[in-house]
Amino acid sequence: MRISKRQQGAETSVPLQDQDREKIHSSGLRPTLSTAILPNCISERRKSLSGQSDVLSHGKLVFAVRNVTDSEESVSDELLLKSVAEGDKAAMHIMFARHRVRVFRFIQRMVRNTAIADDLVSQVFLDVWRSANSFESRSRVFTWLLSIARFKALSSLRQRTYENIDQDDVAGIVDSADTPEAALSKDRLSRTDQTLAFYKTLRDRLEPGKPIWLTETAEAACGGNPWAASFLDTFRYLDQLGRLARSGVQVVMHNTLAASDYGLLDQRTLTPRPNYWGAWLWRQLMGTTVLDAGMPIQSGLHVYAHCQRGTPGGVALLVINTDRDAPHALVLPTASLRYTLDAESLLEDRVRLNGSPLLLGAGDELPTIAGAATAASTVTFAQATITFLAIPDAGNNGCR
Repeated sequence: MRISKRQQGAETSVPLQDQDREKIHSSGLRPTLSTAILPNCISERRKSLSGQSDVLSHGKLVFAVRNVTDSEESVSDELLLKSVAEGDKAAMHIMFARHRVRVFRFIQRMVRNTAIADDLVSQVFLDVWRSANSFESRSRVFTWLLSIARFKALSSLRQRTYENIDQDDVAGIVDSADTPEAALSKDRLSRTDQTLAFYKTLRDRLEPGKPIWLTETAEAACGGNPWAASFLDTFRYLDQLGRLARSGVQVVMHNTLAASDYGLLDQRTLTPRPNYWGAWLWRQLMGTTVLDAGMPIQSGLHVYAHCQRGTPGGVALLVINTDRDAPHALVLPTASLRYTLDAESLLEDRVRLNGSPLLLGAGDELPTIAGAATAASTVTFAQATITFLAIPDAGNNGCR
């Protein structure tokens, strides 16, 4: 299997060159009459917007909404924002077309009012237009957009006193499990079991005996989380696979492979993201027969057991240490091969396997993986790590 890159190396934040500007302006991006579709959580179709010849009209943003072409999509957010800071209206149009839907969904989930969310989206991009030169490149551009959107949404909630909004509800939006700080919490990760239980009830009533498939999963529902492309989300991703397999779900489909901030591959460079490497290791090691791990999910340590793929009698364990502060340990009576994923920071988009960076080869080929030999003993798992253990000599009769 090979993955072709569109671009080698990391993108750098440099001004658009003249030829790049010409590419944007010659791409057909012109204000025209068109229909703006701003889907929300109930897929409501929004009204059409009349195209205008300027970005600003009476103090509000006005855009001709259209699909972004391939040539426009190849321009990074950082380059676009630098061009916006220089007053480039075409770059602002591309930025809006690229991110408006996700910003709208993010805000709508918070304010729960489509009309208000629509207005706040305009305010967000108006701020982008006016303050693009204040971006300091300490985060991704989309993360910066969501920070502006969150501030706008919370400000709107606090001002809507006529609706008698409970301030605990407002605080809950900020401090809920939908924050990076709470991403590894028991409450958040257990949502998988809660959601599955709900759909099992429906299945048993409407289609008893039928299998349940998860046909679309990712951190994108109603706006998504800005850490979806980082190692932090790999804990949710693999924990969800483990929980669902243990509960009898046989098919899980991730959306998408390479067409979003939450895709398994970066949509511009096709570089594998942390979730891709997690899925790859799962496919290499975890077979389709699920075993009883012999221990319940507990705070800080989640253990899932399967027959080892392609190894009769072998067992594979997935051990997830969700504790950010302390290591945890297991006693293994049999020698194993260890594959541990970690990163310098949970919000990194690059991961290491047994301490070495996971990278494609010079020809974009996947690396050859080798587990670290681990003797039968007490095995310690460092804080905030994900480990696969292959135990080929387990001699499990259920795996023959």
